Amino acid sequence: MLRSLVGSEMCIRDRYTHRNGRDVGSSSSLGIGISTSQGNGWIGNCKTDYAYYNKLGKRNSGNMEQYGGEIENGDVIGVELDMDQGTLRFSHKKPNGEEEDLGIAFSELPRELAFYPTVSFDAEFMCWEFMEDL
Repeated sequence: MLRSLVGSEMCIRDRYTHRNGRDVGSSSSLGIGISTSQGNGWIGNCKTDYAYYNKLGKRNSGNMEQYGGEIENGDVIGVELDMDQGTLRFSHKKPNGEEEDLGIAFSELPRELAFYPTVSFDAEFMCWEFMEDL
């Protein structure tokens, strides 16, 4: 079952950071990122959706490229949108405290648009906590 969660606060300028805590089986598909729409569907299918997917990589306009690694139970994914620079980057923090900056995933983002934090997943049960910067 496909589900998408879209944040209610728009990101229109400056720098925004949010982190997502995850607790779901490893066989599930999971996409984390930003979107300009509040519609349904997998994040990253549209030209103005940008996502990092568990086990698959980064996705925009329906195109997938290798990026990052596997997300496991208890991991925390950081999402940093810099509207001044037009970049989106991700970080990956393991339960043992080890954190990796995955680097810039997308650049030259359209600065005239408003983005929303977005998550897409196909699990029956998933526990999420949208957190401030840790």
